[in-house]
Amino acid sequence: MLLAISAVDARHSWSVGDSGTIITTSALADNQAPALTIDQPITGGHFTIADQPVLISGTINDENGAILKIGTNYLPVSGNTYSWLLNLPNGEQTIRVQASDAAGNISVKETTVEVEMNLPTGEMQYYLSGTSGASNLNLSFSPNDTSSKIETYIVG
Repeated sequence: MLLAISAVDARHSWSVGDSGTIITTSALADNQAPALTIDQPITGGHFTIADQPVLISGTINDENGAILKIGTNYLPVSGNTYSWLLNLPNGEQTIRVQASDAAGNISVKETTVEVEMNLPTGEMQYYLSGTSGASNLNLSFSPNDTSSKIETYIVG
């Protein structure tokens, strides 16, 4: 006949096997989820095609270690910080960061940003100046949207 008895409290578990020997093992009592922050990007941030990939970074802290996940990607944690470069599609995007520890406690943080991947549009106006047959050509450029500007003119 096999008789086994076990008892568990917040810090230990004990088992008595059929030989009557008491076996003591330590157990981890952890009901605290990992501390988690998203430092970048901030909620309401605005990104364009030139900002890709977007830096996702923050802190994670759990006395027993934790696993970090952004979207479907599991990430390495160096000390108590993390960083990850992520290409985001056009439109409003919610970035979800999840940390879980060995006891199954989970922390989740989210930040929402706007991504504008549309290329800027503009107009080019030109006209001839001077008298008939003149070789002078005047050009002017202007973007059609407020988030764009012209940085370089190349003539030649």
